[in-house]
Amino acid sequence: WRYPGQAVPKFIPVPGVTADSVSGRAHGNKEQEKVNRVMTYLIFVGLWIAVTLVMGIVLSH
Repeated sequence: WRYPGQAVPKFIPVPGVTADSVSGRAHGNKEQEKVNRVMTYLIFVGLWIAVTLVMGIVLSH
């Protein structure tokens, strides 16, 4: 699972990034953390629902 090229710097610190954007990212870190936590939660919930549905379909046949 790969992010499109433009999205990578948001998640991975890239060498040679300007100090300006680094300080900007540090400023928005808390928001980003919150978003990441919510995204992780949603992904887990989605996976759990998918597994539950698949198991239900498999067991009902």
